[in-house]
Amino acid sequence: MSSTAQPETTPSGSALRDGVRYRVRHSSSYHYGNDIMLAHHLLHLTPREVTGQRVLAFRMEVDPKPSVVAEHRDYFDNPMTYIEMHEPHMRLRVHTDIEVEVAEDRPQVAAM
Repeated sequence: MSSTAQPETTPSGSALRDGVRYRVRHSSSYHYGNDIMLAHHLLHLTPREVTGQRVLAFRMEVDPKPSVVAEHRDYFDNPMTYIEMHEPHMRLRVHTDIEVEVAEDRPQVAAM
């Protein structure tokens, strides 16, 4: 019995050959002059899987811990994270650790 290895693909089915891996770390800190009693934030920090790009790992930490977290997609199918804080706080920290693989022969996106 024999088997052949299949190349890894993105959700759209394109193979990732000779891909380049990137690790991206992002941190944002906000310091407020007063206690904020209620906060609503929309975060666009999750990378999108497209032809020739695959998300290998994504981790997001928010401090203080949100009371509400909801994942959505915007009109253009980009991932976004909605968070709410219901407790008084004077700072907000958001940290992401992301690893993506991008194919060398990835199609170019037309300029808008």
